[in-house]
Amino acid sequence: MGGDTPSQAPQVTQLGEDMELRDYQEQAVDIIIKAKENTLLQAPTGAGKTIIMAKAIESLFDGNKKCLIMAHRGELIKQAEDKLFKATEIEAAVFSAGMGRKELGSVTVASIQSLVNCTQELSFDYIFIDEAHRLPFPDKASQYKKVLDRMDGIIIGVTATPYRMAG
Repeated sequence: MGGDTPSQAPQVTQLGEDMELRDYQEQAVDIIIKAKENTLLQAPTGAGKTIIMAKAIESLFDGNKKCLIMAHRGELIKQAEDKLFKATEIEAAVFSAGMGRKELGSVTVASIQSLVNCTQELSFDYIFIDEAHRLPFPDKASQYKKVLDRMDGIIIGVTATPYRMAG
């Protein structure tokens, strides 16, 4: 999706005060918001996958779609919550026992571990899975399967490494 060269700066759209959306990020957002089936977003480390998720969620949220970002570590949950707000001013609910918060909303950032134990009904139109490469592994797949089996939304997997040579 186009590289950056010193002679040609990428097209950008201003985000917040000091964040910019690059052309390849805009293309990824467009693909996500038009997705009618499960989709995988692969982008290298540092490409702005969290910002891409945030801007896609902003468009989907404006269209009255409920969105969930699911992650397996506290720092990823905090990063998603922070960047979502900085890029879009959307204040997400956070559902993570490890963070001492058990909120569900129209836009929710949650830990997979807390969602496995959640007894409330989970209903989201779009389910973003950060570090989606973790899905195929047996030790974690069962947790993700337990949660995803309870929801009907479109799954958007996000990762830098869609497969790994070592389990």
